[in-house]
Amino acid sequence: MLRSLLLILAFVPVICLAQSKKISQANNYYDKGRYNEALAIYLQLEVNLTDIIEIAQNNLKIASCYYCLHQPFKAVDYFKKTASSGYVLEPEQLIEYSNALIESGNYKDAQQLLQSSDAGLFMEDILLQKCTYALSNNTTDKSVSITLLNDLPANSSFGISLYRDILFFVLNLSEQRTQNLTFAYSGRQDELLGNLANIEFPLNTNSPSFDIKNNILYFSASAVDLVAYSNSGRNRKKIGAGDVNNLFIYTANLSQEKTSPAALPFNHIDFSCTHPCISKDGKTLYFSSNMLGGYGGFDIYYTIKTESGWDLPQNMGPTVNSFLNEGYPFLTDDFLYFSSDGKPGYGGLDVFRLNFETTQIENLGLPVNSSFDDFYFIQATEKEGFFVSNRSGNHAADQIYRYYIGK
Repeated sequence: MLRSLLLILAFVPVICLAQSKKISQANNYYDKGRYNEALAIYLQLEVNLTDIIEIAQNNLKIASCYYCLHQPFKAVDYFKKTASSGYVLEPEQLIEYSNALIESGNYKDAQQLLQSSDAGLFMEDILLQKCTYALSNNTTDKSVSITLLNDLPANSSFGISLYRDILFFVLNLSEQRTQNLTFAYSGRQDELLGNLANIEFPLNTNSPSFDIKNNILYFSASAVDLVAYSNSGRNRKKIGAGDVNNLFIYTANLSQEKTSPAALPFNHIDFSCTHPCISKDGKTLYFSSNMLGGYGGFDIYYTIKTESGWDLPQNMGPTVNSFLNEGYPFLTDDFLYFSSDGKPGYGGLDVFRLNFETTQIENLGLPVNSSFDDFYFIQATEKEGFFVSNRSGNHAADQIYRYYIGK
């Protein structure tokens, strides 16, 4: 009996040490943004933990991982478990919980949670505005139908555009550099599109936009294979993949059978320029950037092409931009469409439009927008267009949708 007791007592520290190592490993993955790997360990620990505080902390980590992986319904379940145990959430955790509630469509619950907080964070005000807007604008426009484009290949939503009447989209961005795994299109190929096969695109190519008049493709991609100065201005070096994570805007001349992408002059290794949208006459370029001097994270800028080249980019100002992020501009004759997560809406990124004549901003409403992320909106005709959304379920898949106005 004594021997058995001693064996049990000796075994307990071994179990505790193993759990401690797992917790440390999971936390390390979490801190590095490797949420899938962290989540797998936290879920294993969930079965074995017995201490009330450790259980609550582990549930909170699971909730945060699900939130960061854009799985709001599962995140809400674990946030509720944590809160019901009496564990007090930190202000940043309360923001994640509120965001998860909003993304899952639980606006009233999110509103109550935010109103009960006394943290005084500006994000609380932004999220409360979203809850108020969503609860007051909950009527779906039944004249608009939304259809998921099921026939498109996987990973086809890293940027969509129109080339004449062809839907053009980006594929498989993570590793490949060759054209046949970079772009695809739902229409007949012509000579200019055929020239894409001769272009070696940089890593992470995305956001195509066509200047049909001048046969130029604009796109953004990783800032690689370029020569630039370091911040000190003294050491000249070649930027390689992995040196920076920022994006540059490039052009490719499709009239030439063989051409190399050229980076636009306002790019800089210290910030990203992405989501280019070129005007019909090829003289005005809209894009998104987190360069210094903006209003929030990513703002929308424009630049005008003159005989001497591109002017310095101009910020679109506080009417368009917010304290958070704006991007994915798309231009028509009368409107600038874009997505924002900082303006009153339904949650995540919503699609808005700027009326150039009245300078008024309008949320496109339901059903184009949802509690999830809705972006890359493009208009094909007055009644039809496309956009990207991760609304399809409890996962982070971005997919292309078609909208149509009328029966």
